[in-house]
Amino acid sequence: MSEEYESLYQSLKDAVNVPGNIGLAARDAFRLAQSHYNKDFEYALPPLKYLPTMANENITGEIEKISNMTARLKRELPHMKRETENIIGALEKLAEVALREDKREYHGLARAFIRFMQREDQILYPAAILIGDLIEAKAELEGQKLAQLHA
Repeated sequence: MSEEYESLYQSLKDAVNVPGNIGLAARDAFRLAQSHYNKDFEYALPPLKYLPTMANENITGEIEKISNMTARLKRELPHMKRETENIIGALEKLAEVALREDKREYHGLARAFIRFMQREDQILYPAAILIGDLIEAKAELEGQKLAQLHA
């Protein structure tokens, strides 16, 4: 998933250097995507890497780190959603320009990036928040079990 995002981001960054309307539209989209991309990799997407191990392994050493990231995501979510809407709008403009100019590779890039942003907004952010909530609940339950053992 992060490889897909990095690839889309890099392709958009490369499109900025295309002469003419494609480059202009790509610059607008890239300008909006830059800080959003950094936030995603700072605190929104990292909790997802714990999903495969949550059921089977003890990740208590990471609880505070994950909790901090998901708490920040919860606080920033309305802003992140607005950013996503703005990025999608700019990518739709890029797709329109690319279609008008018969530049299918840039049309495909814009459509793929839009689909990724929608998936991020509808699935990845909620999943990251749920991971944080589950980890915190699991830690609380384990703490209660320890307290009962020592009582």
